[in-house]
Amino acid sequence: MYNFYKILFSLIILNIFFTQECDTGFVWIEDVPSCCGAPATHCFYEKDLNVLQDMIDNSSGSINMLLDNNEDGVMEPLELGFTEWIDGRLVALDCYLSDIMNCNLSGAIPENIGDLEYLEAIWLNGNELSGPIPPSIGNLQNLEVLYLSDNDLFGTIPESICDLNVDFYGSNNWDVEYFNIWGNSLCPPIPDCLDSEIIGAQNCIDFIGDVNSDGFYNILDIVYIANAILIDDQSLVEADVNQDDSINILDVITLVGMILG
Repeated sequence: MYNFYKILFSLIILNIFFTQECDTGFVWIEDVPSCCGAPATHCFYEKDLNVLQDMIDNSSGSINMLLDNNEDGVMEPLELGFTEWIDGRLVALDCYLSDIMNCNLSGAIPENIGDLEYLEAIWLNGNELSGPIPPSIGNLQNLEVLYLSDNDLFGTIPESICDLNVDFYGSNNWDVEYFNIWGNSLCPPIPDCLDSEIIGAQNCIDFIGDVNSDGFYNILDIVYIANAILIDDQSLVEADVNQDDSINILDVITLVGMILG
């Protein structure tokens, strides 16, 4: 019995001695794919991992399981796309992978994407993302490359995107632009830092809601829609803001929400 307790005590001491610890906010991950800093890095910032996990959860019906590095049937944050980490912080995320093996992301861009404060480049183009662009995207102060093109994003582009340090109109030495957002359903009003040329082709039927075609959502558009409702004019396609094939008070409510941001 003495030997049993002696062995047990030794195991406890060894476990305490060899237990790996990370700085506050970081978590230890034992099984690290070769792409993510193994074997040198095992501590990763928890909020960065949470954003990637939210992307995975939102894409549960479409995620590309060929990216499951350890083939355990579970997509882990470190397995998502091609990532680059420095000191446990995410600095690059490629979920397009040159159109060879993309992540097949779907659902919404996580509201907490702004937590990726060390992120320098992100390629989310060519997936099936839907919903609005979260305002927190403006928190990515280190971001230099942003690709959101060819998805199903809709709504308006948040003004906070102008807080980024991305060269929206620039390109690198290979003539590859730093910013691409075309091929969605993102409609006016357009943030001051962008213009219709840079946002490119969007799947907006004459910019739904911009009834008077002045490039803005404002009280004049509400007046036009109200007038269409009063005279029962169902031919004004731009007035069907919620796209339910009927021009009614719900379109006014939807447009007010868009104007208020």
